[in-house]
Amino acid sequence: MSREANPKIVGAFVLGALALIVVVFVIFGSGRLFQPLDTYVMFYRGNVKGLKVGSSVLVRGVEIGTVSSIRPLFSPGGELLIEVIARTRPNTIEDMSEVGANLSLLETIDHLKERGLRAQLNSLSLVTGMLYVKLDFFPETPSQLVGLNQDHIEIPTIPTSGELLEERLLITLEKLEKMPILEITENLNATITSFRESLSEVKRIADVVSDID
Repeated sequence: MSREANPKIVGAFVLGALALIVVVFVIFGSGRLFQPLDTYVMFYRGNVKGLKVGSSVLVRGVEIGTVSSIRPLFSPGGELLIEVIARTRPNTIEDMSEVGANLSLLETIDHLKERGLRAQLNSLSLVTGMLYVKLDFFPETPSQLVGLNQDHIEIPTIPTSGELLEERLLITLEKLEKMPILEITENLNATITSFRESLSEVKRIADVVSDID
């Protein structure tokens, strides 16, 4: 024989469900959960080991989104690139200046890119080796767009700090290789020999003057 459901228990479950719905809408801001996300694409030429789907996208320490897709692909010229797609909540990248006040999202990002907006991979932890996408302004760097994904707004990338250091070391080594080291050494030896001879001559003259006195 089946037992009748207790009205008090049923009522408690209904109230609990209603409370949960209210909490969801309070947390996600009147349906913000269902708003479309802004998506951006970046192309990296270096090693992205440590970057995962779900890795953070930060603007000076503030998380504005996460990485949603990572895949290697070849450019039409045969260059191997790593495509990284990131998603952010709407209006997380805004230009509040006079110029950017009335611009669309695409126009805003274009304006920020002109001012030096770049994406760089940085280390989240030296222990774990995890990486994150850092968005910041590097106005001294060129804005190089790949243009292989027209479905998302592309943000130019720059090498990591380690890659930049390695590049500078290679440039320095190349300059050293081009220098006529042997010729410079021979000239230096000749200069030292000439200097020693001059010192010997000065000493000889000093001795002669001393003898005269």
